[in-house]
Amino acid sequence: MKQLTAGTDAYVKAAMFGLGIFVAAILIILVAIIIFSPSDIIFPIILLIPVTIAFLALRFLKRWGLIIAGLLSLFGLFALTPDAGLTLTTPESFFDFILTLFAIIGLGICLVACVVGTVQYFRKQVPSDPSPNITMALRGLAGLAAVLAVISLVLTVISATDTVSADDKEGALELVAEDTKWNTNELEGRAGQPVRIFLKNDDPILHTFTIKDVDIEKKMGGWSEQIVEIDALEPGVYGFICAVEGHEEDMTGVLTIR
Repeated sequence: MKQLTAGTDAYVKAAMFGLGIFVAAILIILVAIIIFSPSDIIFPIILLIPVTIAFLALRFLKRWGLIIAGLLSLFGLFALTPDAGLTLTTPESFFDFILTLFAIIGLGICLVACVVGTVQYFRKQVPSDPSPNITMALRGLAGLAAVLAVISLVLTVISATDTVSADDKEGALELVAEDTKWNTNELEGRAGQPVRIFLKNDDPILHTFTIKDVDIEKKMGGWSEQIVEIDALEPGVYGFICAVEGHEEDMTGVLTIR
């Protein structure tokens, strides 16, 4: 930490350390997008813009930089974690999991450091370096994030290689998520009979198959596939969506039971 932020105070160093954790997730996602989906490269670039502003503000503006970085961190937490309950309980979707996890840990560290640092600036009690206990805690949080990221990567690989057999797919309806769209917006089933659906996610990111009317939600990790069986439904039209924030508009459809 001393080499990274030499010449700055303890709270600026802690805030920049937190931002660094978040940047690590962005860079991982950036590399993955370059490999798998170059057309989506604008997403990580957009994320890097406010982080870069926060870094520069901390480096050159000190007290006011803490305020600017704190506000940007708060905004980032509100913008990136509306699906935290969904993504953090789906570690088999690596990119969604680490983005949310690293945002909460990294931006959380930055926000706390900025708030405390701003107060201490006005009280004129600003040490040049974090205490050993704070340094150990920061490194511990970074280590925890790294360990959980590795676990998530392993679970994602396992999930992606656990394919559904041809026998299991036989007779099932097929619904595929690709480029944040369904391959079809219409499925049909028979009244009085269970509905079997083969769900496949060809995207590297998390999707869900959600029917709110009958309280069904199946999470689909990146590059995964599964069979979902729905108990016999009454005749009618049941809307299904992907419930991930921002996906619902393009990922809607209807299951018609005749």
